[in-house]
Amino acid sequence: MKKNTETKLDAILLLGLKLKEDGSADEEMLCRVRRAAEVFHSGVSDVIIACGGETAKGYPTEAEVMKDQLIKLGVPSERVMLEDKSLITVENIRNARAFLRGEKPRAALVTSDYHGFRAKMICRMNKIRAVRFDAVTPDGDKKKDLIKLERLYLIDLLLGYQGTEKKRSKAVQMIRRRVADPVYERLKRKQGQK
Repeated sequence: MKKNTETKLDAILLLGLKLKEDGSADEEMLCRVRRAAEVFHSGVSDVIIACGGETAKGYPTEAEVMKDQLIKLGVPSERVMLEDKSLITVENIRNARAFLRGEKPRAALVTSDYHGFRAKMICRMNKIRAVRFDAVTPDGDKKKDLIKLERLYLIDLLLGYQGTEKKRSKAVQMIRRRVADPVYERLKRKQGQK
């Protein structure tokens, strides 16, 4: 990626990911962090907003873990802002919006490739003009499962269930259980095998 200082974006939004039970980052989060550092070093923006709250009790937040990794990759500490209250994508972006000035700020959006479409849609809903810089997720069964879940999350977003108090109908709950529960179980088993 070549340096481009002519059209700097207002920030790089680095979306978090649930930490492992021991409070450490998994490989997917590390891929996102490496991609954000690469985008930062290319000159796209002067600041990274690391997003993500406490997902492992008694451990640092997702944002703090990502900041530590960014520093190891040569990003100056003072260039990383922490949005450390959110637990889901809608909250990540809504809370990060408070850090951005102007009516329609421009941001580099760094997340996993399968997650970028919905994340960019949420940015648009929050009046952020986002440019995607996807972190590549390795192909395989885990990615297929994550794509299935992402489709459900997208439907939730479109139906207004994400980031609101709106309750899902019984039919929607049944569909989610039939599709999501087996996927969650497979992902848990795979996590336990590592």
